[in-house]
Amino acid sequence: MEFVTAAGIALDAEFIKGPVIAGIGFGHVILCRTCWSLNSSDEGLYGGRIRTGVWAGHRFDIATRERHDRSAKDEEWKNVSEEVSAEVAAIWESEYGAGWRERFI
Repeated sequence: MEFVTAAGIALDAEFIKGPVIAGIGFGHVILCRTCWSLNSSDEGLYGGRIRTGVWAGHRFDIATRERHDRSAKDEEWKNVSEEVSAEVAAIWESEYGAGWRERFI
């Protein structure tokens, strides 16, 4: 019962065009959170849990914020956008170095 928002993961608000986010977007979030590999070399320089993503094996829905709020009004959901954004940033930094944001923005 976790969710991420476009504003929480986009490199900049100007990169959000409806459901599409230029640069780092929902596809990167899903990939880093659902990966599952038995090969330790898959982590590269990144020291986090990409090899055993925290959402691997879980079910998830892609929905608009409005639809989510309507259907989950009595449920407790956790916004993990900041956590996920930091995780994706750490992966990119391990691959492209400390100045990766300036290179890709």
